[in-house]
Amino acid sequence: MVRKIEVILKSLAINCPILQNWGVGLGIPLLISSTNSEEMSEIVGRLSDNPVVIDSTLSPAKAAEKLRHANSEAVIMRLPMKKLRDNVKTVGKIQMILDSIDKKGDLCFQGFLIGRNLNEDLRETVLEIPLDDFPETFELDVNVVPDREELIIVKNLINEYGEIDKYRLALYSAVAFTFPGLRRERREHDYYDLLKIADNLCDRWQDCDDYSSAISTLRSLLISAVRSGQYRITKVDYFPENLERVLVFDDLDDSVLMTAKTFRAIFSSFLDSMPKSEAKRIFCEAGLAKIGRNGFLTSKVWIRQGQDAKRLNLVRLKIASITMEAGNQKIKLSEYLKSI
Repeated sequence: MVRKIEVILKSLAINCPILQNWGVGLGIPLLISSTNSEEMSEIVGRLSDNPVVIDSTLSPAKAAEKLRHANSEAVIMRLPMKKLRDNVKTVGKIQMILDSIDKKGDLCFQGFLIGRNLNEDLRETVLEIPLDDFPETFELDVNVVPDREELIIVKNLINEYGEIDKYRLALYSAVAFTFPGLRRERREHDYYDLLKIADNLCDRWQDCDDYSSAISTLRSLLISAVRSGQYRITKVDYFPENLERVLVFDDLDDSVLMTAKTFRAIFSSFLDSMPKSEAKRIFCEAGLAKIGRNGFLTSKVWIRQGQDAKRLNLVRLKIASITMEAGNQKIKLSEYLKSI
């Protein structure tokens, strides 16, 4: 038994030099995730005949030296199962490793990270392969290395895929290397099954791109409002009598409080582009807001206006993860608000 998704991954690794030479390589590391730690350990040895396993504790220089001997193989690094910043540091180290390799050489490999899940900070750096979502298997193994004279068949097949997005073309091309062997065994239907797996994976990546784009839009709208001068910015120890078009910064938990009306004014272009339930879901999954007991993004907040204590329905947006451009550097939005 062999997982169908593993056939595609193995072809990406072993055929990487040819895929790159033909201009259809994936060109980005893949994060293989699973809730089953034993399964993740076993897959390491199945991605290529002689996978190169890089210890994530190695210095970039030593890891880069090890990679100089990797060609047509899977290069694998395990993400530490620690805090998010450790994972981000590891991915940054991988990028340094890749940058340190002589790009003029003809060595070529597909990189894989092994971890439990894809954190938000990694979404623009890697693509995720959630093994748990791709349980489909073949009873018989699949050969991903065609004979030399069969490469023309593979190349012609790739040319027939036409104008499709880069990642889909890379996965389709990896599947194309299985076609000569499957055809000899009269298993052409298995080839089409692999294309379906590739489609499902690409559709998932597209959904992730759409999700990341939505979160980026929310952050941009809030930053634009802060910088526009159209909204008064105060600290949590001072609530003016009129809270419309006011953003109240709470530095105790890096959040911004506002009325529902102000919230709708800032995010109207986003809120009007989808159903309310979908918009609320994205705000919550992005960690920007929470749904209150009333089912809305507003919740009861005690505030003090002068000598009076009041309990108002306000939207609280968490901004700890939001950064913004300030001159030639990026700073946290919370730091910017503290300085006002």
